Amino acid sequence: MGKSVVWDLDVRVFDQLKIMKTIKTDKDKLKYFQYLLEANPVIEAQYEEYFKDRGGEDKGVLAVDHVVRFMQSEFDDCLAQLRNVNLCDIDIRDYVPQRSGYIDHDEAMEHLVEDQLKNIVHPFFEEISREMNGGETTKALLKFIAIFDACKRKDVYDPEALYYEISSFLWTELFYFQSRLVEHLKCRVLPQSLTENVCNALFLNYLKYHGEDERYLQFFEPLLMAITISEDSTQLVEKLIRQYEIKRNLIPRFCSYLSFLGNDLEGWIRESEELIEYDGDIAQKVLQYYAGNDEKKFVRIAKKLWYKGLYRGKTAELYFKEIDPVKEPEFYKQVVLHLIQNEHREEYYRILQGLFSEEEKEKFIEKNKWNCELYAMMLHMEGRQEELLDHLRSDKYLIDFAKMIPYLYHSHPVESLKLIKEYILDRLSDRKYRRREYPKIVELLQSTHMIKGHDQKINELIRIVYYHQPTLPAMRSKMEMEGL
Repeated sequence: MGKSVVWDLDVRVFDQLKIMKTIKTDKDKLKYFQYLLEANPVIEAQYEEYFKDRGGEDKGVLAVDHVVRFMQSEFDDCLAQLRNVNLCDIDIRDYVPQRSGYIDHDEAMEHLVEDQLKNIVHPFFEEISREMNGGETTKALLKFIAIFDACKRKDVYDPEALYYEISSFLWTELFYFQSRLVEHLKCRVLPQSLTENVCNALFLNYLKYHGEDERYLQFFEPLLMAITISEDSTQLVEKLIRQYEIKRNLIPRFCSYLSFLGNDLEGWIRESEELIEYDGDIAQKVLQYYAGNDEKKFVRIAKKLWYKGLYRGKTAELYFKEIDPVKEPEFYKQVVLHLIQNEHREEYYRILQGLFSEEEKEKFIEKNKWNCELYAMMLHMEGRQEELLDHLRSDKYLIDFAKMIPYLYHSHPVESLKLIKEYILDRLSDRKYRRREYPKIVELLQSTHMIKGHDQKINELIRIVYYHQPTLPAMRSKMEMEGL
């Protein structure tokens, strides 16, 4: 994430706190605790923050208008800075390389843009860190929500159409910073007023500015889970969800978590099944529960999700392990078909060979000609290397040539090296697009070491590429980095 945000809480503090369990008298415990507070300002700040909340039911709860004004101020500050970013003003001469080796113009520009954005958001992150350590956790979390909104609603002057990259970069920065926040919140004793203040702010903000964005609240689910840790806070949050009329499918993982905190297994299962179509993690947990407890319900839910096209990437492996191919032959076949088209493992194709008729198998092979690596693997397993060789000879522009050709290394080593040489020289002859091919070419050259007994020809090929004329500095740099 670039420059890291400083957190002052030393892990040794937890070891110091454990010592209290070994102290016998209350008097000595209090004396030792006093020493801990004096020696650890961060712990002292947490102690003071927590006991601000102990004076009454509403102690520490901020007025809604105060929360709104504070967040608006932080939002305006961050947004104004983001709007001052002008990508036309970036001067490539200011670039300081972040790594050794050749760096092309586009990558250098990307780094410069990212540096500008980091210079804006990282100071806010550091302020949040200081406030957390100073016992102002509520203020810190409200500021984080405001910064997120500013990054989401920015208007950067962007004549080069880099909006997607900018948005993606900022989202990643915010995502990883929230992960750090969550880890530190888990190590803290939090007042209940903090939970109420943050939920008030977040739900109000959603309703006022993001009512059309069904994924807005989901970003903050890890934060909500970190600040809701007790039965009292769970009841409070449930009340606020009802009060603000927040649909539970907008925060599915959090609502499932709230049911789990209630220590009511039936309630958790009921809640999670209602939300299963809105979150892949919930789906996995429910399926894993039923896999060991109720085969019929497992199959029912698995089929429901599968035929709606939900979470196949997350759940297909579990289905493959748990579904009985005798009881559910068609469903099992669909799962294996999905897995082989995405993972290209020989294990799956061997299973399909037993499930397919000869006619079905041929149709499947022909249908997947576009899936180059899978097509090559299937021809290899069928012993049809000559057919694969003819296919590669006839089409020198295959996108996945580098993934297909290794299937011929054992049966046709000389022909493989000849095809590789032709493929590489063809790519290097295209001045306009050859740079984007460099990683593929290096990967291809590395793979040739799997060809046994032809070291001289392989080294000759590597030298031809390295000493290519005209000279290609970026190509040479990548080859050297990979030890070629």
